[in-house]
Amino acid sequence: MGRILRRSPARSRVGLFCPGARVIPFDLKTLVDGLLDATIVLSFDRSGFRRHAARFRAEDLEVSLAGRNCLVTGGNSGIGKAAATGLAARGAEVFLLCRSRERGEEAAKEIRRATGNPAVHVEELDVSDRTSIRAFVRRFRPRVSTSS
Repeated sequence: MGRILRRSPARSRVGLFCPGARVIPFDLKTLVDGLLDATIVLSFDRSGFRRHAARFRAEDLEVSLAGRNCLVTGGNSGIGKAAATGLAARGAEVFLLCRSRERGEEAAKEIRRATGNPAVHVEELDVSDRTSIRAFVRRFRPRVSTSS
């Protein structure tokens, strides 16, 4: 079974051709992006960001996370706090996993105030300490969702 990539003369599309089957079209840009992402080297650099940013659609982020449990490590500052805020704003039940309960409680209060979502909780956890991880796993019970 031969697979031949062929370019359509009318468009900049490429299709996968199998003898006896129809041509399955796909976008050349998608193919190139997939190949570059597979190398990893060109996926997490400035060129990878530019390639993916060109196809970013803000409306893809407009989803409801009501009934979902989200655990965020390092949720008391930086990227973790920003992620936790975004999840809470979309209605998720958010658990901030922080080394310091005090800093976590302060961040949770700020996130609740900013999003209006009261379902932001703090769990003490040091991800660099296996004993802490095991203790967290034994005690943590996520909330049961009533929606699907």
